[in-house]
Amino acid sequence: MRLAGFVAIVLVFIAVGAGFQGERVTGLIAEGLGRLGPLVEPRVFGVSLLEMAMMAAVLAVVAWVLWRGFRR
Repeated sequence: MRLAGFVAIVLVFIAVGAGFQGERVTGLIAEGLGRLGPLVEPRVFGVSLLEMAMMAAVLAVVAWVLWRGFRR
């Protein structure tokens, strides 16, 4: 119960802080996300760097699963 009360107090503190600083925080978030723009611009055949990275991650996981399957 004490932990639940402490968590509630922390959440209220964060909500009040966000209420007072909401515009500044929103601006910082928008600025940070704006820096990710080059990742989503089409590079090769209309595919962005972010899409290429996701495809590489999926292929890496599939290759790892197949490698573990054949190793046994």
